[in-house]
Amino acid sequence: MEWLFQIRGISDKAEITSESIYGPAFQAALALLTFILICCLAALLGYTVSSPPTLKGAGGRDYDALQGGRRSLQDYCTSKNIDIKTTPMVAFSVATANFGGIFTETQSLLQPWTGSVHSDAVRRQVEAGARAVVFDIWPDPADSTKPVICAMLDHREWASQRWWIANGLSKGTGNYSNWRLMTRNTRPVGEVLSTAIQTAFGANPGNQNTDPFFIIMNLHGAMTTDYLDHLGRITQEALGGFAMAPEFSQAQQQKALCTTPVAAFMNRAFVIVIPDIQSGYNSLPSINTYAAFVPALMKTRMGQITNAIQTQPQQITFDIGNLSAISTANQTNCLLGGPQLTPAQAGFCLIQPTIGGSRNDNTAAYANTSWQNCLQSGAQFVAVNLFSTDSVTDAFFDATNFGQYSFKKGA
Repeated sequence: MEWLFQIRGISDKAEITSESIYGPAFQAALALLTFILICCLAALLGYTVSSPPTLKGAGGRDYDALQGGRRSLQDYCTSKNIDIKTTPMVAFSVATANFGGIFTETQSLLQPWTGSVHSDAVRRQVEAGARAVVFDIWPDPADSTKPVICAMLDHREWASQRWWIANGLSKGTGNYSNWRLMTRNTRPVGEVLSTAIQTAFGANPGNQNTDPFFIIMNLHGAMTTDYLDHLGRITQEALGGFAMAPEFSQAQQQKALCTTPVAAFMNRAFVIVIPDIQSGYNSLPSINTYAAFVPALMKTRMGQITNAIQTQPQQITFDIGNLSAISTANQTNCLLGGPQLTPAQAGFCLIQPTIGGSRNDNTAAYANTSWQNCLQSGAQFVAVNLFSTDSVTDAFFDATNFGQYSFKKGA
């Protein structure tokens, strides 16, 4: 039995050694770390699955309440002695909302979302005075036959994504992801567009119900002609009786936009289409150029209700860091009533900050220049996140800009 007592002694020593290593202090620390980890995971889960309350506005503003104090373009033109029958629409800057239909949220390590898509968001954006809204539209990642509004990750705005693409792993990749959602959800295009139109032309009080309204549609992702037919039907239904006159269909008047008067846009919604064309990515089967995409789109229902379309890079959409290109496009010449311009030079211009970056506030978006500089560049649409509380939003609502009117005539 001596060997049994020896084993018993070894066991007792092992128990003593174990207790000395994993004593009460260690166990308490381990329990505390476990508790902290559980709290962090619970907080992260809460951010992930629980959307914050919808916003009434930015900077303490209540867009519902402020709507009644806004005034119409007709009032503006009367006060400035502007003839809407002869003054071209391109002579005006237009209050423009970025993140169309998206309630944005402040992003952080534990809150990676850009925000939530909701028709109420676009209702408030229009009530705030936006008479142009930029909508970013993708095929639904869950069903590519259905167009939805959401935000996807912008590969250009993330160092890891830029490295991935720069090292030759860019096959089938455009500027934006087609699957990496930055919003908590997606919503059908028809639902959001219908709300925008109803608010723009049927608001109560309806001080701005006869003002022009601009629907700017960024078309992202891999599409088909059936998808574009479907999107066209949805958009046409949302427009109802507020579509532009028939002669504006299929962008037939795009070459004449420098001289088209304000009167032609009153009480109408003007549809601008901006295809997201990338050379290494097929927007339509076997199509990755503007030259091939635009004619294909024009044969679809979406083409029928398109009033202007970007047919080459930097024709309508311009980067914040390249404002000089707008002058190169002869916007000044256009505004001064110069000679007839080519399609690449005439018409509307948009400056839109990314909606798929790590920040969505206006201060970051316009950090390398200023919103005012962009507004003075000749671009008619300089998009602002109306749910971001910052100096840019304050400038947007300044009386010298869009505090009362949604249109501002350039010099």
